Amino acid sequence: MKTKVYLRIGKDGSKVKVDAHTVPKIEPLRVGQSRYSKAIPTVFMALDLTIPDEAWKPPNISASISVPIEKLGTCIEVVDPLRMLEE
Repeated sequence: MKTKVYLRIGKDGSKVKVDAHTVPKIEPLRVGQSRYSKAIPTVFMALDLTIPDEAWKPPNISASISVPIEKLGTCIEVVDPLRMLEE
């Protein structure tokens, strides 16, 4: 099986938040449940995966990946405080 997985990994202090999809999402990750929840620094990456058929049988496989810094993208959100007061 071949597929591409899009990951968003955010860090808020010592907590890490991870989100994975098969379609890219470019919004930063957020903490909190309200529409004013805080955006956190988010790293975006795409992984091209080739998984052999044998991997679907127990025991499953485990992998380790090192990503060079020049291959990563970082997103920040700039918030206009006046816009938030209008909403």
